[in-house]
Amino acid sequence: MEQAVAEGPLSWGASWALAVAYRSVGRDAEADTRYAQLADIGPWSAVPAVVLSGNHLARGQIHEALAFAETAYARNPVLPAGIGQLAGMQAHSGNHERSHW
Repeated sequence: MEQAVAEGPLSWGASWALAVAYRSVGRDAEADTRYAQLADIGPWSAVPAVVLSGNHLARGQIHEALAFAETAYARNPVLPAGIGQLAGMQAHSGNHERSHW
């Protein structure tokens, strides 16, 4: 996958697959870097933001997880995963009023 990304650095699919592969083998920092790059480009930029929110939540980084959930929702307010992630993060952070969408 690294070679595919090196040969086609603008390939969203190859970059996504590389981020998934990094996360699968515990290379979380590299995965998060790749997801963050993907969150800045393309029509599906909300999806990596949802993933980054979940990654940060798994590490107990609530503030960062909430920020990425808000980013995902702002980029695509009709994406079910983004809506669910933001609602869950709102509930998790104690903002129960905003968590009921």
